[in-house]
Amino acid sequence: MHTAVTTTDTKADAYRKVNLTERARQALAIEEIVRRHAPSQPDRALSGKEIQWHYERDHGKRIEAGVVSGRVNNLVTALRLVRIQTPRACSITGKPVLPVCLVQTQKPMFEGKQ
Repeated sequence: MHTAVTTTDTKADAYRKVNLTERARQALAIEEIVRRHAPSQPDRALSGKEIQWHYERDHGKRIEAGVVSGRVNNLVTALRLVRIQTPRACSITGKPVLPVCLVQTQKPMFEGKQ
């Protein structure tokens, strides 16, 4: 008897194989890439493919697009990144995307005042 394996099953298995420490390291690296290249500026927000390109260039190793997507979703859920709701063309694929940038933080009212 053959049991059908779905794409969802294989993605879930792959996700479970990556330990929590590795997922946290990936998320921190992705957040730092966004901080350097799209710091709270919606006009400079990055697509997943653009984040993947920067990661591979900076770290000298491959990261799967699905891994980038997963970590970006984790960071959006944790309110560390925000997804811009105005689509634009990805600079790598040319496809329409909803890019991400850092969540804008509010400056304290009396910052820098004596």
